[in-house]
Parts: sequence; structure tokens; C-alpha cells
Amino acid sequence: MPDIVFYEGKPYNVAGVKGAGMFEPRSFGLKSMAKCSDCWRGYVCEYCVLKDRRFVLRGLRINLPDQADDADEDLELFGVKPRHYKNGLFERSYRGMNGPIEFTGGILLGMDFISKLYVHMGFHPAWKYQKVYELILEKGRVVSAEDRSQRMAELREEISRESLTPKSSAEIAKWVETCFSLEYR
Repeated sequence: MPDIVFYEGKPYNVAGVKGAGMFEPRSFGLKSMAKCSDCWRGYVCEYCVLKDRRFVLRGLRINLPDQADDADEDLELFGVKPRHYKNGLFERSYRGMNGPIEFTGGILLGMDFISKLYVHMGFHPAWKYQKVYELILEKGRVVSAEDRSQRMAELREEISRESLTPKSSAEIAKWVETCFSLEYR
């Protein structure tokens, strides 16, 4: 399950990250755990780029281990306590935050996923989306935003000429590793 970034009022999937400083639950005293294979990380973030170009965490859905102590149960994040759910994919949900995220680097945002490129494995790379933006941030502030949609279309064309099926066990291992990484070049 990808993280979401609201950019210019529209939701985009995070399709690539290059840098440091994205939200990590452990940094805030939360140890997430997977509840199912749809989300091995055990959490999903909802970010927003505000009008003043600040990058903030707006929401978090997370699962904590069953043995989590009571202190974890109601740990506040950016002044917000979680809502608890007994059923569903996530047990806790934080909403309405404006938590500053001091990320520095690049983020690829994807919208309009191309369904014929779907593979049930990990995160989908940016070239599988029709519309792609690359945001460059410094210490939690967007310093540039570039439309990369045309480049992704060119990349799709290049990729379509190659075999997408791994041929050896080494290629399969590398493919699986790539599917679960958001890092991009």
C-alpha cells in the first residue's frame, strides 16, 4: 500500500523516494507490524504539501504488536490521539495532524495508474502512472516541482521492448527486492 501525498489539492501515490527524513513510526516510539500482506510495513502515511510549500504529515494508519503496552495505545503524534478500530486493515488512525516532516531529497508522485501494468508485488514504480511529478524538498519545504509524465511515457516505451520476466533466480531476487523499494535514480 503506497503512501499518499496531497499536492495541489489532488491525491498522488508515492512512487519513489530518494533522500532522508520521511516519517518513520519508530522515530516517534511506535513499532509497526504487518497485519496482512497488503501492507508489510504495517502503516500508511498521508502527507500534504501546504500552500506555503511545507511538507506535513496529515494522517497515519498503523498496526502495533498485540503486546504493545498501554503507553503505546494512546501515544499522541503532533498533538493528536489515535482512533481505535477492532476490525479492518489498520487498528489505529491519526487524522488532522499538521506534523512537519523535515525530508530532504526527491519524491516521485504518481496518479492515474495504468492497470494493464499491475503486478501483485510491492510498490508500483513511477513509470506505471500516466501523470508523474517529481518534488524536490529541502528540510521539509518543496523547492521545485517538475512534471515527469513525458519521461515516464518514454521509459514505458523503452521497457516495453525488453522482457519483464526474470530468467534466473538471481534476477528474480533482484526483481523482488526492487518491488519492495521506493528508491529511485
